[in-house]
Amino acid sequence: MSGDLPLKGIYMKEDRRIRKTKEALKTSFLTLLAQKPLNQITVKEIVILADINRSTFYHYYLDVFDMQSQLEEDIYNQFLTLIQENIEKKRHSSKEYLRAHSVDFIADICTIAKENAAFCRCIFSDNGDIAFLHRINDLIELNTKELFNELFHRNYKSGFYLYSFIKGGVIGILKRWMDTDFVQTPQEISQITFDLISSLIISSMTNAPVDPTLLSKDRLQELYANDPLNPILKKNL
Repeated sequence: MSGDLPLKGIYMKEDRRIRKTKEALKTSFLTLLAQKPLNQITVKEIVILADINRSTFYHYYLDVFDMQSQLEEDIYNQFLTLIQENIEKKRHSSKEYLRAHSVDFIADICTIAKENAAFCRCIFSDNGDIAFLHRINDLIELNTKELFNELFHRNYKSGFYLYSFIKGGVIGILKRWMDTDFVQTPQEISQITFDLISSLIISSMTNAPVDPTLLSKDRLQELYANDPLNPILKKNL
């Protein structure tokens, strides 16, 4: 038994070395992708920037396109795992719990985005892979539409369009959050998102104005107090 310990230590050291190498390659790749389109990035540029041998790159990736594909798959699987866990909780939860849990679910999505900030900024840039954004969009829609209906108890007029409108708004919030360098915490931005979604849906179902308790002057001041991109809004509140 004790004879296995040195071997285990060697494998752990090897794993750390591999992670460090791949992280260096990833950082170099994303730095270049932030500057120019994928088809203009070369393996030579990546390895020079990462200070890693060209042969090491080919040990992990076939080419630049395969590298992007693997990075995208990693992010996709993170979202997939999160959504699957959310579905499992949904099956065993009351609607009251689901309402509270929805804020945490959005916060977890925001956390993934923040932990992969460089990648997400590239995806939302002109050099991003629009097909990957569609994959993420389809994944979230496939697994949240039923929950979306359950949370608000009934169908609402033009629900399909409302759902699409909300998805676009959530993407806009995430992009703005990234533009402000994540000034709010994932929990704070998720609460902002949930408040806005809730008020919009309630207004849609009742044909009434947006709930003033959700978007009052005090609430807006609280939501945007730390947003450096909103000086005009803050000044006029």
